[in-house]
Amino acid sequence: MLNKHQFFSKPKYRGLSKQQKESRWKAYAASNNNNPNPRTRRPSRGNGGRTQRVVDPSEQCARDYAKVLINPFDAPPACLPWPPALRSRKIKSWAKGSFYAQDGALGGTAGFGFIAVKPTMAGDNGFVLHSNTSSTTTNINTGLGTTVVTNNSSHNNADFTTDAVSGRIVSVGLKIRWAGTTLNMNGSAVGLEHPSHQSLLGNTTHDLRAWDRAKLVPITRDWTAITWQPVRPGDYSFTEGTAQPSGSDHYNLVIGITTGTQPGELGPFEYEAIINYELVGNDVQGTTLSYTAVDSTSKIITAVSQVPNELVDRVANSTAMGGFSTGVGSLLSQAIPALGGYAFQRLTGAGRPALM
Repeated sequence: MLNKHQFFSKPKYRGLSKQQKESRWKAYAASNNNNPNPRTRRPSRGNGGRTQRVVDPSEQCARDYAKVLINPFDAPPACLPWPPALRSRKIKSWAKGSFYAQDGALGGTAGFGFIAVKPTMAGDNGFVLHSNTSSTTTNINTGLGTTVVTNNSSHNNADFTTDAVSGRIVSVGLKIRWAGTTLNMNGSAVGLEHPSHQSLLGNTTHDLRAWDRAKLVPITRDWTAITWQPVRPGDYSFTEGTAQPSGSDHYNLVIGITTGTQPGELGPFEYEAIINYELVGNDVQGTTLSYTAVDSTSKIITAVSQVPNELVDRVANSTAMGGFSTGVGSLLSQAIPALGGYAFQRLTGAGRPALM
């Protein structure tokens, strides 16, 4: 800003009367009182001169949902940003352990094994079903040589009544990896989420391969993962008197195993099964605010349901939440313009991808 002497040194002001000069000076001073000369203005040190964008809570909720849908294992619990938006408790429960491909010594099919997940929010319901060391089965079933495992939810099935506790599932994931010797590591795994969340009991690995969304991968020490997305109207709603989504009380997430083990050789595997969900009701404590983002949520579910199967494995094998592959980012950034066109790692708040 010019001082008074500099201002009136301009030739155009020389012929003005004293009163006219004073009027011009007051107008100039008033217009520049809170607006320093742009040529000498420096950015604030607090934010580097950049305007910080305030993220709308609904948009942040959608980002958190995108994270936990593509990576149920490591992402923090989140809500499903779909009406009704009720204060809810966001929870992650799990079951972890080992299962086996059978050795054929007791009958059945040597080298066959399986693990299946039934999404449930109750800690006393069957959550994981898998073959064990005594298995003689030739398909996925609940017969001899299988084990049922519950998750670590603090709520039992009896707690889920209309007023006391209701819930809805946000995301589910199942991943496995070989836990035996490198010498015996061979064969393949086929994973499948039933497209309408019906039961996959009774299927063989050959049956699973017939589905167009089945994932067939070689057995390695890396994680092989499959995930669950809402596909039925009941999957979006809070339950009424049950710990499962309406019409989805089934083992609908399955990985079948075929190895080259011989009689007397068991095939050991490690597994992790994760479920993220939200609870509401009179007996639910520790609730936090929830939000809705219907348009964004629809686009997220559409995009994630079309992510190539192998990219889910890459996310599951990443060592940090920043490990979202650029392939996932490219697909979702095109499918979710409502969230600002971010690449997926920007959309979810993750950093630079750990796996390229």
